[in-house]
Amino acid sequence: PGRTEPAQTISSGNAAMPAAASAFAPTPKIGIPLPRPRPGN
Repeated sequence: PGRTEPAQTISSGNAAMPAAASAFAPTPKIGIPLPRPRPGN
């Protein structure tokens, strides 16, 4: 059981990494179009 515990923790960390990258990808995409119309105005 000890080996399964650390293994699950590593899996959770790996799953969180891609999740954060996914959240960061859409964030900059929305931020780029926002500043564009601002200076244009």
